[in-house]
Order: sequence, then structure tokens, then C-alpha cells
Amino acid sequence: MGLDDRPGARVVAVESNFVALEHLRANAETAGVSARVEVRASDGLPVPEPAWARAIELALVNPPTHPPEAELDRLLAGLAAWMLPGAPALCVVNRPGRAARHRCTGRVPVG
Repeated sequence: MGLDDRPGARVVAVESNFVALEHLRANAETAGVSARVEVRASDGLPVPEPAWARAIELALVNPPTHPPEAELDRLLAGLAAWMLPGAPALCVVNRPGRAARHRCTGRVPVG
């Protein structure tokens, strides 16, 4: 399923690597969905603008491969401000025990 299957869907992509940012933009343009893909440069999640606050239905998170514990905490702590209550967040992890401690294996805690 892609954006073509969900005509009302929008994407916000947050990336700290400037080369990857350009690839994100180019891929969205090639796919013909650039008007619905917002690409942001940030090292971690910025505070969401009102239109995005508590509006994300699905988060796909690919944190750094071996981040210090504090960096992973910082990244995941900001996720709840973006998410609809109960929305899933799927994380790419190479240390499953660490992800479980951060509750990144199921639903994002919304407080």
C-alpha cells in the first residue's frame, strides 16, 4: 500500500542526514507525491506544529544504529506529541531488549 492507495494521506519525514534528505525529496518527486510529503531536517523530532500535533496515524522510526541511551530516550520521548492516541509506532532496532525498555515495540504511550 502506498500513498496512491490513500489519496488523503500526508507524510512528514524527519531526517538529520542531508544526503538522505535530498533522496527523500527526489523519491517523493519521482513518485509524484511531493505535494503530500513534508521533509524536515532535524536531529531528532522537532516540536510538532499545531497541524501535526497528535495527528500522526503511524510512525516509522529508524533511530541511529548504536545511539547512547540518552539519545534514544530523547528521540522516543518526543514521539507521543506527534501521535494520535493509541497510534502504532514501528521501530527498526538492532538491540531488541533496549527497544522493549523504551516501549518501542507496540503502541506509543500518550500521556
